[in-house]
Amino acid sequence: MAELPISAIFQTPPFWLTSEEALPGNPYDDTVAFLQRIRGLQSLDCFGIKWNVQFAPPGYGLVVNNAENRFDRRMIAVKEILIDSNANLWDGFLHESDQAQGVFTFTTWPLWAINIQLSPGVTADLFWVVVFT
Repeated sequence: MAELPISAIFQTPPFWLTSEEALPGNPYDDTVAFLQRIRGLQSLDCFGIKWNVQFAPPGYGLVVNNAENRFDRRMIAVKEILIDSNANLWDGFLHESDQAQGVFTFTTWPLWAINIQLSPGVTADLFWVVVFT
């Protein structure tokens, strides 16, 4: 079994230490641009984003099994937005998922914001992944 360095533990805590904090305005649809959770000097003071699809239009195929619920197409795309020392914004990692419910933990630290794109007609509740709130 590999050991995690201390820095990795602080960047992404063990999932059992995390909880969720609902974003104001749930449920969301379409594009949610430049989401931030500002705390002090941190523009995005959390470890990830969780989603739960509430509605998908007819024709979106849903595959249900004992482990997960997946659709036949992308339901959500999460893009990390970075800022450099000259205040230039840069696109970071893009995560796409066909899951009805899922979690994306951020890959880069610190982030300035995230952008979320839901598929057409899809409505989802969004939650920040935080530690002990």
